[in-house]
Amino acid sequence: MTLKSTAARIQRRMIEQSISRYNIIKKLGAGGMGEVYLAEDTRLQRQVALKLLPVHLIGDQDSMRRFRQEARAVSALNHPNILTLHEIGEADGYHFIVTEFIEGQTLRSHLTQSRMAVGAALDIAIQATSALVAAHAKGVVHRDIKPENIMLRHDGYVKVLDFGLAKLTERRVVDSENSTWAVTQPGLVMGTLQYMSPEQARGQEVDARTDIWSVGLILYEAVSGQAAHIGTSAADFLVSILESEPPPLTQSAPEAPAELERIVNKCLKKDRDQRYGSAEELLDDLKRLKRDIESGVATANTIIVGQPRQPAWLQWRPGVALGLIAVLACAIFAYVLFSRRSNKPVPQEIRSLAVLPLENLSGDATQDYFTDGMTEALISDLAKIGSLRVISRTTMMRYKKSTKSIPEIARELNVDGLVEGSVSREGDSVRISVRLVQAVPEERQVLVDSYTRNLRDVMALHSEVARSIARQIRIKLAPGDESRLTTTRSVNPEAYDAYLKGMFYLNQAKPEATNKGLDFLNEAVAKDPTNALPYAYLALGYATLGHGPSATPDAFALAREAAHKALELDETVAEAHLVLAQLIMYDDKSWDWPAAEHGLKRASELNPTLAAAHAHYAWYVVLFDRWDEGFASMRQAQEVDPLGQLWPAWQGSLYWWSGRYDEAIRECQKSLALNPNFPVALSVLGRAYSDKGMHKEAIAAQEQAVAGNSEYLWSLGYAYARAGRREDALRVASEFKNKHVDRYEVATIYAALGDKEETLRSLQTASDRNDLSPWARNLQVFASLREDPRFKELFQRMKLPG
Repeated sequence: MTLKSTAARIQRRMIEQSISRYNIIKKLGAGGMGEVYLAEDTRLQRQVALKLLPVHLIGDQDSMRRFRQEARAVSALNHPNILTLHEIGEADGYHFIVTEFIEGQTLRSHLTQSRMAVGAALDIAIQATSALVAAHAKGVVHRDIKPENIMLRHDGYVKVLDFGLAKLTERRVVDSENSTWAVTQPGLVMGTLQYMSPEQARGQEVDARTDIWSVGLILYEAVSGQAAHIGTSAADFLVSILESEPPPLTQSAPEAPAELERIVNKCLKKDRDQRYGSAEELLDDLKRLKRDIESGVATANTIIVGQPRQPAWLQWRPGVALGLIAVLACAIFAYVLFSRRSNKPVPQEIRSLAVLPLENLSGDATQDYFTDGMTEALISDLAKIGSLRVISRTTMMRYKKSTKSIPEIARELNVDGLVEGSVSREGDSVRISVRLVQAVPEERQVLVDSYTRNLRDVMALHSEVARSIARQIRIKLAPGDESRLTTTRSVNPEAYDAYLKGMFYLNQAKPEATNKGLDFLNEAVAKDPTNALPYAYLALGYATLGHGPSATPDAFALAREAAHKALELDETVAEAHLVLAQLIMYDDKSWDWPAAEHGLKRASELNPTLAAAHAHYAWYVVLFDRWDEGFASMRQAQEVDPLGQLWPAWQGSLYWWSGRYDEAIRECQKSLALNPNFPVALSVLGRAYSDKGMHKEAIAAQEQAVAGNSEYLWSLGYAYARAGRREDALRVASEFKNKHVDRYEVATIYAALGDKEETLRSLQTASDRNDLSPWARNLQVFASLREDPRFKELFQRMKLPG
């Protein structure tokens, strides 16, 4: 049996086996340098692409050298538009490279269906050229750029594949064993024939300008719908590449701007000295053209820079020709200047931003906690930029795995721009790739970049990303913003991992998840007692637990202790300030209102995306009859967390509290549009209906609220009282008191029945039990009692206005 037949037999069995820790799923494709399979990484439980060197080539020393060269080339690169390398290995007689698996289609697949619009082709060329800029900076020339090696992801990202023919130009590459030169022998033709540069076709040494040639070919083909060089044999292709010029681009694509034709022609100069000197120069021209197209400056009539041959009618009258040219130039200059001033849209500054949930590139759902934590940290760091409105984490997590377009999401959230991206983690190495898009007046990519740090430096990583975004959107950082973004610390990787898991479970807002989150956070502080963040989230967790159905007696004390510890370590942790303010307002009964106000203001200043800080500040100020300020602050909560169902319900509650029933109904309907069964909104809506005399609607809403949460039984009693159903109202009041003793809510039922003495008795009982809410003083239903000395006395010790 020959070596070739043995290789074929082995390759046929590949689908049924595994290599190292990779289970083969199916074959994806093949090329001159290997076959590619979809495989599952059994250790990390993610899908990967596994590229194998053909068995019959293993004994070929030159092929092995080129295979190892590919591995070194790819491993030296780190860019969001370059395929990510996971591992280089050898097992069971196979040499392999493992990379990320890209879901999408190749540019070739797209072009077989139709040619591309100029804007789409430019976007692909810009991203591919960005990848080449990064590669060339590392001394790597791809040498085989073609539509088959450009992958289009479904989310708009472009990935350049297969550096299998890469050449390390004039630079040494140092690996763990030795320093080597990557050599291509003169006279050896390498690359895909149709996309070869003239120097490749001649077997000459190549440099970065070979890749520039290939970008020109791809742009030409994408826009025109036909290849620049065609033939039926290798000889035809070589003759075309070396001797022929492709038809003008605008011949097959008349809509293409003349400037695009100039760029393509410069890329395709047969003398490489006449091409762009670097990929950076090409990238600058591509970006400039894209900006001009978006602004309306570039059209098919844009003048091509160069020296075209003079028409015959000008050649014999040089003076006339020069005069006409001068007049024409002035006219064009005036036209362009006027057009720019009158028609060019002024680029809109990005003053509001949303960060879409970062994608977990590991393919392992158990790593979602890590990706979600990276998303939240990026949101928090961007929120430190005072002049930028950033949407909160709670709203943005609703877009996890959303299929909505960027403009659609931007309209829903009323933001100028969006950030999307991904997170990959290999051991203690973390890589975040981001794409910043201006969404209005139209979608425009502003930034594509990736950042890699060790997990110990993850806080510096988040700050670096936030500063890069700030630079791109031309926001000038205030001194305080700059300080908050640059002041970072290293972390203990194991402790930080436990902290992220703790946050992940707390954010689920379920009793069992809260307890699990607290366990992880206690583990985090045990492993690193110097980090303030786990203490702050411990405080949040214990405060949440204290208000839950299975509250422990010391929950609030533990929350207070953790918050103080967080602030001892770092005074700038917003969540710790928020917890202490909430404890003062609702649980301590110390009535230290100035301290509560300071804590809420400080929390909002440090992290404006904390909707709860704005909302609780609204409740604070209405205690002192600052109603307009309260309404405005609750609106701020809705602005930073527009999909939060609680904030419009609370806004409705404030309106009901003050007797503005129509506005209360409107806000509750906004909340119910987000969650039709939300008990808080249903209860407030029912009360507003009652006070407007809409008793049937009120009782229906209250019955639905009680079905969702029996705590709102008192609201049903209020609806009965307002509807004149006295016996039903008294029955509910009695039932509620049996469960919860007297509270101010029971007093609202008696007030609605017009029973002044029973109302005051119920309020006094609540006060004696230290369970009287200070907000009862402002309730509209108690308006007739406000001049009664007994009513005033109830609230005097709370240090509220008389």
